[in-house]
Amino acid sequence: MMKEERFARLNLVQKDLSLKIEMINDVPARVGDIQNHPILGRLDSAENILANKVTALLDREEPKDLADIWGFCCQKNLSLQAAITDAQSKAAGVFPADLGRALCSVQKADWESIRWIQAPPVETFISQLNQLGESLLLVK
Repeated sequence: MMKEERFARLNLVQKDLSLKIEMINDVPARVGDIQNHPILGRLDSAENILANKVTALLDREEPKDLADIWGFCCQKNLSLQAAITDAQSKAAGVFPADLGRALCSVQKADWESIRWIQAPPVETFISQLNQLGESLLLVK
């Protein structure tokens, strides 16, 4: 178990199954409204999750964060620029150029390490994340 003031990670392992649970005690700054789902209870807004994913990618550089950013921006059409602004209201050190470099550094190995439910074509995944990154770096 890893525990910090606003974050805890717990790994549950039973035989060959592993479940990683991450709990975040979010700062009061939040984007969007919390929704109450009849079965799942309180759900965070997609915009708030994306803002958190931007910060997470810069902090830990995990492929799953790339997949989430790709899904929110390229599939759900959420604004990466808005997510950066929202992330900056929650955390220090969120710079568009750093995020751009991370998105332009995506490789096939990142795509391969993600546990997809429905995997996009690897070329599409990399190309779309590169386009997002280039838009932050003003590369044409």
